[in-house]
Order: sequence, then C-alpha cells, then structure tokens
Amino acid sequence: MSSDDSTSQAAPESDAPAEDAVSETVVPNQTGETGGDGQATEQLAVMRLGDEDYGAEITHVREIIRMQNITEVPQAPPDVEGIINLRGSVIPVVDLRRRFGLDTSSESAETRIVVVDAKEQTVGLVVDRVTEVITVGTGSIEPVANLAAAAMSSDLRGIVNLPEKLIILISLESLLGSISGAESDDVAA
Repeated sequence: MSSDDSTSQAAPESDAPAEDAVSETVVPNQTGETGGDGQATEQLAVMRLGDEDYGAEITHVREIIRMQNITEVPQAPPDVEGIINLRGSVIPVVDLRRRFGLDTSSESAETRIVVVDAKEQTVGLVVDRVTEVITVGTGSIEPVANLAAAAMSSDLRGIVNLPEKLIILISLESLLGSISGAESDDVAA
C-alpha cells in the first residue's frame, strides 16, 4: 500500500457510528402546512419500546447516549434501574419498559439512554432505540383514549395521530414528578 492509499482511508468513527444517526422528518399538521398557518408545532424525539413508538418534546431532551454500566441503588422503585455518572453528574436512570408495564427485553447495540431535563431534574430513560426527530402540528395530538391503562395514563400526554403510525406522547413533567415523589417516599421510609 502506498502512502497515498493510507492517507485516503477514513478513520473509524468512535463516537457516532452511522447507526446512531437520527433522521429528522417534518410532518404536516392537519391543515397540510408545517406551521405557516399559525398553528403551533412541536418537535418530538421518537423512541422505540418494543413494537411501539413513543415521543417526547425535544426541548426536554438534553442528549442521547449509548447504554453504559448502571449502578444499582438499594430499595429504589422497581422502574429505577440505578444511577450513572454523566461527566461528573450523578443521574437516576429509569427503564421505560418497566415503567409502562411492558415485557423486559435484553439490551442490544441500539439500546440508548435518553437524558431529559424537566421539573428541575435530570433523568436518563432507557429505550430500545431512538428513531427520529419529527415536527408535528399540535392539532395532530389527541387525548389519551379511555382504553389506555389508568396507571400509565398519567405519564402520557396524548397520542400523535399520523397517517402512517401512532406515536404515544410521554408527559415528562408527570413522569419525572412521580419518580421524584417515589424517591422521596423511599428516603423517608
């Protein structure tokens, strides 16, 4: 191999391989426009849990990181996997599958921790994978149906009804509020 050949090869990407890429899609609101008509829009980070898509407001998502070792905390609520050290900050990590009563699955190369900020706290949410960032008209967000599990419905803000799929919209404020309340109860006990 000549010296020209060795310099033309790209260095492997250690921090962000191609499979970590998250696409961005603009979804028209019900009037067929993307906010130009004055209707409010929201950007959502779309995450996969099992066969379903869940969304969270992108304004609350601080970052998305690869799965890492999680330190278990004794007597933590069942859905709190433990804590991680994220650049010097210790943050709790919640398994959304457990939180929503879904079957647990083994960790894969696509498993991610979505680090979110809401209610003046930072929490990591374990998801099967992050698929995309989309912009939706607020008119496409419908209330949670009566058929939704009562225990879970407080953690849900609504359902994004798109022509090709439904996205379950997570209420991060409610989710994080109930987690911090459960942590306070455990500490007081």
